[in-house]
Amino acid sequence: MSGYVPVKQNQLDVYKTSNKYKLYQDKTNFLPGFEVYTLREIDYDKGVVKLTAKYGNKYQLYPEVYIDLDDYLEMDFKTTYHDLLYNKSLELLEEEDRTSGEGIIKDIVIKMPKIAKQSRTVRRIFGGDKAGSLSLDGNQKITFAGSSTTRENAEQTEDNQRSDFNLEMRQEMNLRLRGTIGEKIHVDVNHSSGGEDDFLSEPSEIKIRYEGFEDEVVKSVELGNISLALQGSNFISYSISSEGLFGVKSDMEFGDLKLTSIIGKDEAQKSTQKYTGTSQADSTVIESRNFVNYSHYFIADPYNLFAFYNSEDPNADQYPDGWIGNAIKVDEQGAWLVPAGVPGMGQNLLPKDGTDVNVYLDNDNANDNITAIEGTAVNEDGTFYFDQLIEGRDYTVNYDTGLITFSVTINQRYSIGITYTRNDGTMVPTPSGDGLKVKLIKEKNQDVNSPYWNQQVRNIYDLGMQNIKNEGFDLNVFNYNENDNTRNYDVPSDVPLNDAEIVTYNDYLRLDSNGDGVVNGDDATVNLQSGYIIFPFLKPFAPLGDAIIYEEEVVNYDEFKMNIAVKGQVGRDQISLGQMNILPGSVVVKLTEPVNKTLKENVDYIVDYDFGTVTLLSPEAKDPNAKIEIDYQFKPLFAVESKTIMGVRADWEFNPNLKLGGTFIYHSEKVSDDRPKIGNENFSIILADLDGRAEYETPFLTKLIDWFPLIKTDAESKVTLNGEVAMSIPNIYGNPDQDNINEAYIDDMESILDNYPLGITRRAWVRGSKPFNYNLPRADINWYNPTNIYARDVYDPNSLSEDEEDEKISVLTCKLDPPDVGNPGLDNKYWGGLMKYLGNQLDFSDKKYIEVLVKVDSIAGSQPPVTMHVDLGDINEDFYTEFGGEGKLNTEDGVTGRPKDGILDYDEDVGLDGIPNGEAGDDPNDNFDNNKDGNGDYPHINGSENNSLLDTEDLDGNGSLNMADIYFEYSLSLKDSLYLQSEYKGWRLYRIPLQDEDNYSIVSNDVGIEPNYKKISYARIWFEVEELSRVRIVNLDLVGNKWEEGFIKDEDDNIISVEELQNNSEKMLVGIVDNQRSPHYQPAPGSVIKKNGEKTLEQSLYIDYENLQPGHHGLAHQKFRESTNLLSYNKIKFWIYPEAAQNQIIEDDSLTHDLIIRIGADSLNYYEVRKSFTAREYLAEMNKSGWMNLEIDFSDLTKIKS
Repeated sequence: MSGYVPVKQNQLDVYKTSNKYKLYQDKTNFLPGFEVYTLREIDYDKGVVKLTAKYGNKYQLYPEVYIDLDDYLEMDFKTTYHDLLYNKSLELLEEEDRTSGEGIIKDIVIKMPKIAKQSRTVRRIFGGDKAGSLSLDGNQKITFAGSSTTRENAEQTEDNQRSDFNLEMRQEMNLRLRGTIGEKIHVDVNHSSGGEDDFLSEPSEIKIRYEGFEDEVVKSVELGNISLALQGSNFISYSISSEGLFGVKSDMEFGDLKLTSIIGKDEAQKSTQKYTGTSQADSTVIESRNFVNYSHYFIADPYNLFAFYNSEDPNADQYPDGWIGNAIKVDEQGAWLVPAGVPGMGQNLLPKDGTDVNVYLDNDNANDNITAIEGTAVNEDGTFYFDQLIEGRDYTVNYDTGLITFSVTINQRYSIGITYTRNDGTMVPTPSGDGLKVKLIKEKNQDVNSPYWNQQVRNIYDLGMQNIKNEGFDLNVFNYNENDNTRNYDVPSDVPLNDAEIVTYNDYLRLDSNGDGVVNGDDATVNLQSGYIIFPFLKPFAPLGDAIIYEEEVVNYDEFKMNIAVKGQVGRDQISLGQMNILPGSVVVKLTEPVNKTLKENVDYIVDYDFGTVTLLSPEAKDPNAKIEIDYQFKPLFAVESKTIMGVRADWEFNPNLKLGGTFIYHSEKVSDDRPKIGNENFSIILADLDGRAEYETPFLTKLIDWFPLIKTDAESKVTLNGEVAMSIPNIYGNPDQDNINEAYIDDMESILDNYPLGITRRAWVRGSKPFNYNLPRADINWYNPTNIYARDVYDPNSLSEDEEDEKISVLTCKLDPPDVGNPGLDNKYWGGLMKYLGNQLDFSDKKYIEVLVKVDSIAGSQPPVTMHVDLGDINEDFYTEFGGEGKLNTEDGVTGRPKDGILDYDEDVGLDGIPNGEAGDDPNDNFDNNKDGNGDYPHINGSENNSLLDTEDLDGNGSLNMADIYFEYSLSLKDSLYLQSEYKGWRLYRIPLQDEDNYSIVSNDVGIEPNYKKISYARIWFEVEELSRVRIVNLDLVGNKWEEGFIKDEDDNIISVEELQNNSEKMLVGIVDNQRSPHYQPAPGSVIKKNGEKTLEQSLYIDYENLQPGHHGLAHQKFRESTNLLSYNKIKFWIYPEAAQNQIIEDDSLTHDLIIRIGADSLNYYEVRKSFTAREYLAEMNKSGWMNLEIDFSDLTKIKS
């Protein structure tokens, strides 16, 4: 074709001799020097390549051809890839032939050395002259898939970004290893993982099999994942599959005696670990001696660089003595003060902007001086061999503070020198013209007498992690009390404070730089991004008794006393389960908060089953706020197993006609529960059996039968005699450490709580609507979740472990601020509250109490009076009534005129007033701001404008404003003792009987309609106050019990009418009491479990009854889902503690009561036992000796039945 020149593989194919001959491929027919080739010339400026076909080195065969540079490069890549693949394929095909089914790795045969063949013992063990062989085959498949999602106008928070990329990786691997050791020992290993559908698909297995020769005693031995079985007995036989079992089975013969023995342990143990965030422990203690060593240095003497508190200050009498010459002054932002205008001091010593700070390092290694720079140092003798470090890679300089931070390792032997230009223009050191000369900031092996000792920074501590979230972070300095080794956070009296108002070590060390009462990332002393604590002291712990840490390079464990308790959350990519050899496919990761979902393996996380690590992939799993639960099964290598099997079977053949046999089996199983329930006890069993068989021919019987007329036998007669006797010895016990105590629990009362938490998370609540028929003016309410309240502040430390004491707890704080306008001289009352939508008509008919743990803070030295109300039912949603919002549905959805879609659009976040900030009519108080004020409050955190949430009064989402007020109202004074159960440090536990009509009022704005406990949709809490008040709530729950109270009945089991109960004020309620929230409660003897030497939570069922009339009784009952088999037990034991009600006047005849116990299949078929007891007088703390241990003997019950 005219003008057409094919370009093949970036060469001109201008000459063809046949369809199979191509110039650009076949060059073997040309003589050297006379080849046809393509000359390529690249013009990068124009982006083209010129191709010229030439013959030899002289002749041009065809006009030049120009192609695009991008096309040329693409073709060049394809050509190179094609050639490489072709050559590699040829190399593979040229290898030796492989046998059928053989993979790339061929069978490996190991020959026995000649010297080993000469040993009869070796040949006997190995069974031949082959040492072994190995065969490996399998396959592996890895699949990657990815997707990217972008969400427009989504809320921007730490845990919710607008776009994400989801990477899915699936790995499937099947590996099979077959090997022999000699001719007798066989090894099989199977490994399979990555199946999509199997939760525990074929875990890794290993089997070792020894096969003896015919004339050997040991016939076979099997070890590994094998099935164990003993046969031969009619009464006793045993078999167990190999799934999750590691065992040994052997067969031996001693003449006529055959022995089969088995021993095995269950290799799969279930273990569950739960994580808050992505780490098992997010708290740590840093010792005062463990400051960051050798990595931070001052550019000059810090006493000349910074402004320190000193005795000549005007208000020096208000400083502790330990601040003088030690504490660095700071500005309002917490930055260290560097004085200006002082010659040779302060800012004049800092490096000048725009100049370099050069750092040199002598590592004191003479073998590493090839590239070193020879130099000297000011005021020092001798020669140094410096390596010049690179700023930004090896170190960084803070030009505002003169702090040099090293990212390379520095040790005690190193010397460090610097050169730089100061702010005042002075060059450090002064140039001498005699080569490199530096000013040292550290010398080799320096000590406290060194002139550079103070230039090493010793007031920075490493948190051990970076990018820590501010939320949930907290820091406290403490020491241990010598008498009881508990933590002390307050400065002792022997530390001179002068007139300083200091209480805690945190106060003394000025860690709370912004004064909000919490030490966290909002303070200049804490850098959460870098993971550092920075004390504004040169020697922070010196005046607190730890001066030695600033005087010695090495400090022993018993030479310091101060510690730093740090608690924080950090997103980690990897979790160690603390257990190796996890069963493949057994790891299940569940995300429980902020959403409840099961994560997908190889999508959201990957698992290293050998080393027990889980690597998180998805952002939601890495979120430090996420609550993660990980379930897994593992195979212990050297651990006491939960299941043990041992057995032996012996068969002895005296002669062909007589055989004897015996079987012995021991089987035990242990559970991990400290108080195992009936049906899940620890048990062991011993089985034994003797059996025999005799078989003899009896020719006389044959002859006898043949003697009868018309009868002729066609086989010899035989007599067979079989005999067998067997026994079993079971042992069922409760305590895994005491197998001689045969007991288990019907109910230990530790899991009978059945509660519905109304919740204390700020975002779960909105401002409350006005209570019906109340005309009180509204007080401004601000609610938030503070981060500085610990379990030890709320609960009695005697009921907490040391770790639990330091745990932060969630608290809902409500600050109520009445308006300034009031009636002088009168007690003006105001209201303020919160509300929430619970769900569509929830059933709370089985709940017994409203339980609230609450505290009213003292303000201005006194605790203000507060009345708390809890409303349950249908509650009107009209809570935003300002700026014309009363009586209409206020919502951000659709505020711009677009249809409502339940999604916050970019321009809809304008607040419930519907008017953007700055425009006429805008609510000035609706702007969102999550910053604290000086009192530690968040005054604008509940603003609805610019909070990235779709705010609406339509709480139930039905598109209309619910105006119904039909609810139960409960009220209690937070100063009174009515409903009060316990109190600790101002935290009061109230328990209001929920369905006692004396405790609530019925409110309804619809005549004839009353609230129903089975149809509760809303909850509201509101407060009556007279002045500024702050109320803190730890728990607000509707509490039920798995034990339910029945009707009060008479002696004939007739139900007492409601009218009679009301007339007599007869009541009975069941509840729960524990040793954590009730100082009054003392557990029964031996009922508290200790873990790690510390008491754990223990609780009991209590029955509270009032004015029970003679002949009347009330029962609390629990119906178990499954029947309980008590045949293995002889008695029921339980503890009771009878006591009078608090403040009850005791009369002699009122102390005696009957306890009724019923046990049976249902309410009509039961055993009943009654026990009389005398109630004790109520004491502030129960007397442990008052507990009564009662027993019911089953033999007595059976006598009654008979």
